[in-house]
Amino acid sequence: MVEHFLRAASENSAKGKETCGLLVGRLTAETLTLTAVIIPKQGGDKDSCQPTDEGESEVFQYQVRHNNAWTLDYCASQRLFGAARV
Repeated sequence: MVEHFLRAASENSAKGKETCGLLVGRLTAETLTLTAVIIPKQGGDKDSCQPTDEGESEVFQYQVRHNNAWTLDYCASQRLFGAARV
């Protein structure tokens, strides 16, 4: 999933723009399982990103279609690209 996210974010990163993804999963038997990274439509600059209204709707629709998947956390491209270079 990390490689998929980094590939999707590479164009924005080359322009110095942040890309954010939501880590989505489910709870079963008291265990949280990461099942997807959603990269909604968003706007951003070098230090931040924010889903558009349409992007927020995409996330909601995904969660409904996938049995009320939970948003577990988020990831940000600049943090991951920085870590990948270490």
